[in-house]
Amino acid sequence: MGLGLLAVARKPLWVGLLCVTLLILSGGAVSTAVMITLGLFLAGVGIAWAIERVEAHDVFRLDRLVLTVSLALVAGLPLGVAQASSLVQRYQFRPVIRQELERQAADWLRAHTEPTVTVLGSARLGYLADRSTYIWDGVSSDEADLARLLRALNENPADYCLSFRSLGWDRLARTDWFQERYVPLQRFASPYDASSPLTIWGYRSSPFDLGERRSLDVRLPDEVGLVGYKYSPDRIEPGGAVYVTLFLQPTRPVTESFEAVAEIVSPADGLVWAWRPITASSTLVGWWQADRVVAERIVLTTTPSIPVGAFHLDVRAVAADSRTPVPMYRDGDLTPFDRVTLGYVVVPYQGALDIAKPVDARLGSEISLLGYDAVDSAPPGAEFDVTLYWEARQPPEEDYVVFVHLLSADGQLVSGHDGPPMGGRYPTSVWLPGEVVPDIHPMVLDPETPVGTYRLQVGMYRWPSLERLPVWDSQGVEQPDRVLVLQSIEVR
Repeated sequence: MGLGLLAVARKPLWVGLLCVTLLILSGGAVSTAVMITLGLFLAGVGIAWAIERVEAHDVFRLDRLVLTVSLALVAGLPLGVAQASSLVQRYQFRPVIRQELERQAADWLRAHTEPTVTVLGSARLGYLADRSTYIWDGVSSDEADLARLLRALNENPADYCLSFRSLGWDRLARTDWFQERYVPLQRFASPYDASSPLTIWGYRSSPFDLGERRSLDVRLPDEVGLVGYKYSPDRIEPGGAVYVTLFLQPTRPVTESFEAVAEIVSPADGLVWAWRPITASSTLVGWWQADRVVAERIVLTTTPSIPVGAFHLDVRAVAADSRTPVPMYRDGDLTPFDRVTLGYVVVPYQGALDIAKPVDARLGSEISLLGYDAVDSAPPGAEFDVTLYWEARQPPEEDYVVFVHLLSADGQLVSGHDGPPMGGRYPTSVWLPGEVVPDIHPMVLDPETPVGTYRLQVGMYRWPSLERLPVWDSQGVEQPDRVLVLQSIEVR
C-alpha cells in the first residue's frame, strides 16, 4: 500500500499498467502474485484519493500523516483478520512450534539416514535435512491429487515420509499400499501444535517386492490385460503364505463385471489348498489411465494340513455374481481357456530318513535314490506300500515316470505300479538339489500268487517314449536293463 501511494504521488501510472498487463498474461503463479499486488496497489490508490478528498473539503482537522495511517488501518483490517484466522487454524497462534518439530525431524534424518535417501514431506524439511525430497504439503485430500501421488510413489517409493495430522495424510496412511510398505520409526509431538505428532515413516522391503516381474499376454474380461506377474516364495512350510503381484493394464474404466481368483491347486487331484479373490481396487476402477499398468497384490495362505508336493499357482476369472468361469484369451489367439498357471509352489519334505533302507543309487545324471521302505514278506492277496526317497543331483529338465515292479524268478511280473512321483503331486521338473521327495507306490498281490521268492526292482523312464534312465548302484556299477534291484520279498 505504501508503494501504491508512492506511485500515485509520482504519477507513473502508464508504466505500472503496462508491467501489470504483461505479468498477468504470463499466467500461473506469477499471475496470481501480480493480481494480489495489483489489489494492494489499488487499495493504496483508494487511500490516497480518500485523503485528498478529506483535505480538499476540510472534513477532519488532522494532518496528512495521521489521515494516512488511520485509513490504512481501516483498509487493512479485513486482510489482517483473514491472516490471523489462517494462523489460528494452522498453528493455533504458535507457528514456531511446527517449525521446531520439523527441525527435530530433519536432525533425526541427518543423523540416521544416508545422504542419498529420498524423503516425502515439505520443502522446508528437505532443506533442513539436506535430503532429496518429494514435495507434498499433506493438506490436500482431493482424490485426484492423492491418486497422482500414489502412482508416483508406486513407481519410485520414497525411503522416508514425514506425516502430520491432516485429512490428506490420514487418507494416504489408511491405504493398504502405504500400510504394507511403511513402518513408523520416530514421533515428534507438542501439546501446542494442532498437527502434532509429526511421524517419520521408513520404507520396508515387502514380500511382494521380491522376485523379477515375468511377462504375460493374457486378456481378461472388461478389456483388462494381465501383462505380468511375480510371486514369492516358491517354497513354503504347511500353513505358509505366498505373496502374489499381478500387473493389470486396463484400456477403459473397469465396471467390476468379473472377478479374478488366485489359488493354489494340487495338479494330481484338483484340490484347492489356498484361494483368494482379487477384487479390483479403486486404483484400477476409478483412477485408471490408458496404457498405465496397475499392480494388484494378494496373499495366499495355505492350510496347515497341506501335504508335501508341488502345487500349481493358478489365476482364473469368474463372473462377479456367481462362480461361473469366464473365458480368458491370449493375445492373437481366439481359443478361450479358463485358467493360467503362473508356476509351482512347493511344500518340501521335512521328515527324517532314519527308517529308510539306504541305497545311494544314481539314475541318469540328475537324480539319486537315497533309500526306500518295503516289507520283507507278505501273504498272497496282500496290499503293501513301497516308499522311495528321491533327491535331485541337479534340477531335472523333464518329468519322469517311476516304475516299481515285483518279478518272479523267471522274470514274470506279479505286481507293479507305474506313475509320476507322489501320484503327480511332485513332478521331477520342480525338484531342487537338497530336497528329499518321499514317493509312495501301492502294491497288490493276486490271491493266487504262488508262494516263493520275488525280486523288487525300480527305475524311471521318459514319457511317452518309455526310454529308461540308466542306473548305477552305490559302487558306481551300471545295472543291466536299466533297473535297480532293491531286495527280495517272500510270499508265504
